[in-house]
Amino acid sequence: MDVPRSPVCIRRACGARRQEVGSLSPEQDYWLIRPLIDAGLGLDRIRDLLFRLAFTAIVSEGQGTATSVTTLVDDQPPEIRCAWTEVIGRMISLHSSTS
Repeated sequence: MDVPRSPVCIRRACGARRQEVGSLSPEQDYWLIRPLIDAGLGLDRIRDLLFRLAFTAIVSEGQGTATSVTTLVDDQPPEIRCAWTEVIGRMISLHSSTS
């Protein structure tokens, strides 16, 4: 049985959903990750956490929850979990201030 398919639509000139990703200044980068540095994490581990966060956001198409964000550090000591929460809050505040 043939199932009719809807035509493929390529969005053109639709600025309402356009999102730009800009670079942060070195000061903003440092401010963003400072809680994790203060909690004792090395840059390689911080890089790994941020990569995992970005990957999760991409594959879930932005449908993640606060719970899924915090599960990335579930196996970490309390001070690192607290620092991670601070970093997420800082990311949200940077996004809000640049929107």
